Amino acid sequence: MTLRAILTDADREPLLARTRQLAEMAREEDFGRGDITGARLADQGTGRFRLVAKQKGVFAGREIAATVLDVYSPDLSVRWMEAGADGAIIAEPPQDLAELAGPVDAVLAVERVLLNFLQRLSGVATATRRYVDAVAGTNARIL
Repeated sequence: MTLRAILTDADREPLLARTRQLAEMAREEDFGRGDITGARLADQGTGRFRLVAKQKGVFAGREIAATVLDVYSPDLSVRWMEAGADGAIIAEPPQDLAELAGPVDAVLAVERVLLNFLQRLSGVATATRRYVDAVAGTNARIL
């Protein structure tokens, strides 16, 4: 089940606004005084970053990825693979989830922050799936 499927627009907008705020805070923390490496890589062309699941689990975070990318650069784009759908089960790693492309400095700047969001959300989704599986066949529900 995707975030879009379980949240109303009234719930979704504040969540994406908070995501933007957190991504802006991360950007400020990383580059508040400037980024020497990024400055040297500016105008160095386009770079690519492959997002690969290396463990079994449940992927989550696609819904917020566009917000995080937008905070770092409007020139970043992402192409999602089938395994990169929110709620997708990663049963046989490694699995390509997505490919990020854009200016080299922007790709390098955003990759760690995007990974932090996606790893955390996927970890929560994976733990939740374990709980749901553990109570399967009972009257219990995980909320």
